[in-house]
Amino acid sequence: MTATSTKSDNARRPAPRASCWTIRPLLGHIRGSGGPYRAAASGGTAVTTFVKGARAVHRWTGAVLSLLVIVVSLSGVVLLWQAPINRLIYPQAATGFDGTAGSAARVALAAEQAFGADGIAQVTFGDLAFGISEVTLRDQRTAFIAANGELVGVWGPNGRWDDWLVDAHHRLLGGRAGLYVVGVGGLLTLMTIVAGCIAFWPARGSWRKGVVPRVATLQALRRSHRNVGIVLSLPIAGIIVTGVALSFPQTAQRSIGWTYENAPDYGDTFGDGVDMLEGAAQATWPNVFRRAADVFPGAVLAAAIWPTGQSEIVIQLRNSGDWTDAGSGQVQITAAEGYMDLRIDGRHLPPGERAWNAVAPVHTGAVRGWVYQALETGVGLGLLYLGVIGLMSFLKTEFPRR
Repeated sequence: MTATSTKSDNARRPAPRASCWTIRPLLGHIRGSGGPYRAAASGGTAVTTFVKGARAVHRWTGAVLSLLVIVVSLSGVVLLWQAPINRLIYPQAATGFDGTAGSAARVALAAEQAFGADGIAQVTFGDLAFGISEVTLRDQRTAFIAANGELVGVWGPNGRWDDWLVDAHHRLLGGRAGLYVVGVGGLLTLMTIVAGCIAFWPARGSWRKGVVPRVATLQALRRSHRNVGIVLSLPIAGIIVTGVALSFPQTAQRSIGWTYENAPDYGDTFGDGVDMLEGAAQATWPNVFRRAADVFPGAVLAAAIWPTGQSEIVIQLRNSGDWTDAGSGQVQITAAEGYMDLRIDGRHLPPGERAWNAVAPVHTGAVRGWVYQALETGVGLGLLYLGVIGLMSFLKTEFPRR
């Protein structure tokens, strides 16, 4: 080949394309960042520093909170299925409680026969799916009574597995101090979620690889942690917010704009619909439950609170269409005179109070039907997964094996 032909071939050959390594620094200067392409693409070094700070907050705060997250999420998931587990443990639960006045009176009278009227604080009635009613005693013990009035068992504080687990979940078995630790931990976890969402944005391209790690490498687990976290960030935040509200109830009520003080007309309708019966005979349990059911047609009895001193008998009812286990209807009857003092329909309460009344059921899964429980179980397992994978990643990164 001659020099002339070589020169001609070179002239016909197209000019080589600039590599990305040539273009990226150029783009950085064109966009005015004065820095590398990555900084320019994300808005400059200030944004990059902000993202790095968010990543550090997420990593270190998450590591500190990881054990708390693991304990709370695991115990919470188990408690969501408390009733089905107890159905396996106690065969008496198979006979459903129909919520009628006669069935409620049978359980109430059996409880008083076993513990005395002065020893009972409250009875939470079962339902058709779980027929055992729970008796809360004033000496902090609890008892189970079947739908036929049979005493199933009596337990001291945290003596039953689910009571112990509830205490571990909400208070870390540490009383009020443990409750505050869980509440503050929830607030810090919310901060960690926000920081994690900020840190996710520059690496959002990894979303294409899905949420399930294809291999068990540290990089794949981190990517899965990142993607699962962004998917579940909102539902996890919702559950944590309700949990924090239960830890600091007075602050939470003020935050949603509802207190008794800022509702001057509160209670004006609580006398509507009461019956006109009175007399000591009208304060017996069969009559109390019958009267409560009469003023809430179609409702089933959900709970009864025993009076102390001059306080009143309180009956809680679940109306048709209620989405919570506790129900929205309440009747108060004076224990001495048998006078129906109040009839409260929770469906017509102020929006702030209805929002507050929804906090506990949303957090604990005390919602009618299994769909919400299944969804909350998925969120809880996701939070457990994030805690475990996040802690593993942190330990391997900060304390590598030599």
